Amino acid sequence: MRMETTLPRLRAACLLMGLALLCACGPKATPAPTATPSAAVPPTRRATTPATGVQPTGSAPSGSVGSALEWYPLVDKAAKEWQPDAVVNAVIGGNIAAGGGSLPCDGKAERWNYTFVSVSAQKQLQIAAQGGVLGPQTESALTTPDGKALSEKDLELYKDTYTASDWKVDSTQAATAANALFTAKYTVKPKTISYVLFNNKTVDMSGKTVNWMRWIISYDPEKYPFQVTLDARTGEVKAQP
Repeated sequence: MRMETTLPRLRAACLLMGLALLCACGPKATPAPTATPSAAVPPTRRATTPATGVQPTGSAPSGSVGSALEWYPLVDKAAKEWQPDAVVNAVIGGNIAAGGGSLPCDGKAERWNYTFVSVSAQKQLQIAAQGGVLGPQTESALTTPDGKALSEKDLELYKDTYTASDWKVDSTQAATAANALFTAKYTVKPKTISYVLFNNKTVDMSGKTVNWMRWIISYDPEKYPFQVTLDARTGEVKAQP
């Protein structure tokens, strides 16, 4: 199986994000990822301000859950009102329920956090959807880790990525495929899970820059250190322990 040169770094980043998500108490805001599986200098949050456009529309109904693609049209509309060229860059969810309980590991969540990138504005927008209702929005600049503006070379890695029309595999489908592999290895059903989708570019083994849209499904990192990477366009399993 062919592995991208950045996969180990990506796994570490996803593991940290999964830990942050799964250790949260209730459906609190989960920071959107700022690391990307590519040779690009990842964006960092600078001078964070509330975004213009559609704002939160109310409290989420208790216990209401949905999949990542199910609630995507809601946040996509807000993102396009923010910047017309906005493209989804990352999506995060998990099975933590309100009050600290757990949801089934079926790819649905009470809250999804989406990150969109605008190359023209050199900014990113983080939007939450909770219970099928639009949540908080946070705008920040795309910069290098030391706060400098991205170079043209850096920006190229955000241009012409896959679009939402390429995203065919929902979180429920990704969870079903990953759970089957998890159960085959551990002979138990998972109780803790996180769902992370990345849409950007990476550098493959030959040094070629290619588009990269994949699900990273992670489980309890202490008891069950298991992680599955799937193509979010086709459902093909790309990496597993």
